[in-house]
Amino acid sequence: MLGTVRLNRTCIFMNVHLHSHASEGEASGGFKSLGNVRTEQVKRIAKELIKKFPNRFSNNFEENKRAISLLLQGATPRVRNQIAGYITSIYSGMQSSAVKASEKNE
Repeated sequence: MLGTVRLNRTCIFMNVHLHSHASEGEASGGFKSLGNVRTEQVKRIAKELIKKFPNRFSNNFEENKRAISLLLQGATPRVRNQIAGYITSIYSGMQSSAVKASEKNE
């Protein structure tokens, strides 16, 4: 395949430990949302793919997931989805900033 990126399984392995410490307000059972946690490897791979193949991605998660499946060899479904989600969020942010800029110029 033209333009494929091979990933080593040890490179893909992500060791992320989330520790939830309950504060006095959370002791009653209410938990705060942890938000989106993405490792540096996911971000680095996503940024490299965007640099190499900028026209392959959009703000559509399903299309990005399919493109990543074609471009990455050996990525697990979970990692593929994390990369696709990060790329989608980047492109969604780019699109919303472009809309704001065009509204500002009017």
